Amino acid sequence: LVSLDGALGQLQPSGDVVLLDGSRLPASAASAASVADASVARKPLQHGSTAPSLPSADGAATVEPCTFDIVLGPLTRDSVLGAEICFCLFEKGFCVLKLCQRPDEQRAAVQAMQDLAEEGRLGRLPEEVEEGYLGLGGRGRVLWLDPNTTTPVHEALLAADQNLSYIASVLAPFSGDVFEKPLRERTPALLSLSLDEEEEEDYPQPPVDDRMLGDFLSAWRRGGVARYICFCCKLSGGIEGY
Repeated sequence: LVSLDGALGQLQPSGDVVLLDGSRLPASAASAASVADASVARKPLQHGSTAPSLPSADGAATVEPCTFDIVLGPLTRDSVLGAEICFCLFEKGFCVLKLCQRPDEQRAAVQAMQDLAEEGRLGRLPEEVEEGYLGLGGRGRVLWLDPNTTTPVHEALLAADQNLSYIASVLAPFSGDVFEKPLRERTPALLSLSLDEEEEEDYPQPPVDDRMLGDFLSAWRRGGVARYICFCCKLSGGIEGY
């Protein structure tokens, strides 16, 4: 991982730099930039690095810095990624990955979720299981991404689901060192769009039934459980994706 004129990226063998926003800086431009500001160009960053602050819409204020543990880019090796995720989970119980992804791909994922909401395909989870799935205090409009469904889903959401499967596959060989049991399978992805307080009346929570409770309990009683979250949020300066 290198810092180039204040932007973080992954250095490629060709000398190009793939920035965290998914764009590629050619070797010639990277070389020129490093000469212009040698103090920040190609500066290795340590584990748990902090990315530069993002400017607000008016260019004056800044939002909170983006922190992460590992960058997931074109040169990230499977064995290194799995071992580092395992180390983070063992050390602190969670791991934050930063995906090198273009802003237009992030916007497409958010727009796809908003389109699903407008089509009436999103709904609430029962109160008894909502926080279990979405986290403490979590509430949202959700849709299970069933791999066997014939209903069309935007490719941006399918790509995020494939990323989760990939991360699970590289972590699996190391999972026995962290969990009670090695990871052997994953559940379907749960898509969730944030829900504001004023929108709650439009999305009442349905009553829970035995099947919902059974599915929830069976997922969390397996002994070796890891929760993967692919997160995109709107910030004042744009959209930030993890």
